Amino acid sequence: MRATFEMPFNTAKLNSIAGLIKVVICCYRIDEFQNPFTKQVRYLDKEVDDLADGKKTERGLRTQ
Repeated sequence: MRATFEMPFNTAKLNSIAGLIKVVICCYRIDEFQNPFTKQVRYLDKEVDDLADGKKTERGLRTQ
């Protein structure tokens, strides 16, 4: 079976609060993305960036 770009994202487990992330990535707000796959990729991108910088994910969360 050939691997595709989507395969790892289909099995990735996002943080349960990832949907609350409301920040700007590449000049776009995450909540402006219409495609669910693109949105998931950006959530994971944000979490990886925060982990690499030693920051907590809560930094970019929308307050209720």
